[in-house]
Order: sequence, then C-alpha cells, then structure tokens
Amino acid sequence: EGWGFVSDSFLGNRIDMADRVLGLDIGNTSVKVVQVTGGLRGYHVTGCHMVEIGPDGGLEQAMESALKPLQVNGYTCVSSFQADRLSFRNLVLPFKDPKKIEQTLGYELEPLLPVSVETVTTDYIASDRADNTPVLAGAVADEIVEKHLAFLGNYNIDPDVVDVNGTATALQLVKHQDGASNVLLLDVGSKVSSATLILDGNVALVRSFHFGGATLTDAVAASKGVSFEKAERMKRSEQGPALSEIAKPRILSFCRDIDNTLH
Repeated sequence: EGWGFVSDSFLGNRIDMADRVLGLDIGNTSVKVVQVTGGLRGYHVTGCHMVEIGPDGGLEQAMESALKPLQVNGYTCVSSFQADRLSFRNLVLPFKDPKKIEQTLGYELEPLLPVSVETVTTDYIASDRADNTPVLAGAVADEIVEKHLAFLGNYNIDPDVVDVNGTATALQLVKHQDGASNVLLLDVGSKVSSATLILDGNVALVRSFHFGGATLTDAVAASKGVSFEKAERMKRSEQGPALSEIAKPRILSFCRDIDNTLH
C-alpha cells in the first residue's frame, strides 16, 4: 500500500487496474515524466523524459517540453509531492478496520499538528498487525493540494493519485527483492532529500531533509570563491572527484541527521 492523497484508493490498487500509466515528478530543478503501458507480460516503459527547469521559461516551459513528446490522454496519471510538503506522524490504534481508522484519523492528528486538521488533507498507511495497528499518517495543506491540481489542470492533467516521493520506489524495492523486507531508501534531490524506512514490508517512517546536490554545490562555491553556476559546472566535470573533501562535511552532517532520525 502507498499514499493516495487525491483518490479513494491507495496507489497500488489503482496501478494494478490501469493499462496505461503516466508518472509525473515535479522537483525543484527538473520535471520528470515516465509513460508505462501494461500487457499480458507485465508493464513496459514506453517513454521517459527529464527536463531541467531553466531560469527563463521556468516550470511552465519545462512542463511543456517534458509532455510534448508524449500522448497523455487516456492514461492513469500518478503525480507526487515532495516529502517536505507534508507532516508525518506515527500513531498506534487499537483496531485495524480501514473505516474506523479513517473516522478517527483527524481526531488523533488534531493535537499533533501545528494547524487545524480542517485545513489539511490526510491519508495513512497501516501496518499489517494482528493486535494494535501502527499507522503512519500524512497531512498536507489543502492549499498545496489545490495549487498542485490547478497547475496540472493547465496541461489537461487530472491525476488519479498524488503520492509522496520515495515511498512507491521503496515499496517496489521490497516487492522485487527476495527476503529484503527491511529497506531504507534515500531519495536525494537538488535541494530536498527524503528517507523512507520500511520494516517488515511496511512503510514505518518518512522524513525530509534540507540537503541535496545544491548543498554540495554551495560548499564548492564557498570554498573556491566562485559563483554557484561555476561551482555546479566544476562538480559535474572531471574535477568532481577532486572536490570530495570539500563536500565531505556536508555529507557527514546529512548522515548524522538520518542517524538521529532513526534512533
């Protein structure tokens, strides 16, 4: 099971019934689109594009460029939020019936959130336990959901499911690796990264960190006294390995943050 902030079903249920799927990932610096078609032998990737968000045309131009080569009509669309857009809370409930969980979720979250539960959209992932049920609940501001849907609507896209970055990937790793029911997936972006922890095949924790490729570029720029743009070019060039000592303190700080989160 995965998140489904704009659907009545979880991600896995929707995908299993879809013959054609369009995946859309809008990041801070790029737009990624993947097109998948299902058949008797399973699913096959039929299109994949990544377009960087430039300083001139911005996100709108990147979206147009990413979608232009693809046919999106008739596809089940799955988009995603970055993990830092949500608040996550771990709960334990004395029942496992989905209807009861949905009915009590808002009440359980109200004292744990910095805003009224009336102003957020919530969803949850429940672990499969016989007794008390561990629940990972997520909440995203209604304003963020509305803005996301309105932006996609400009391109005639109405997503069937809005997921959370990293979660679906982590679940697929568990599904396709025999015996690997415990997974920590680090999704490192340009400015924001996320950690998804899966224990016994269930999503147990999702956390975001303000760390990414741009963090390392900033370190190089400060150390070398050059612009961010030049530091980025240096990082991507053959000079990259030689810059590892400059990046190392930032990476170690990120690792400590992850370790503190897990413990």
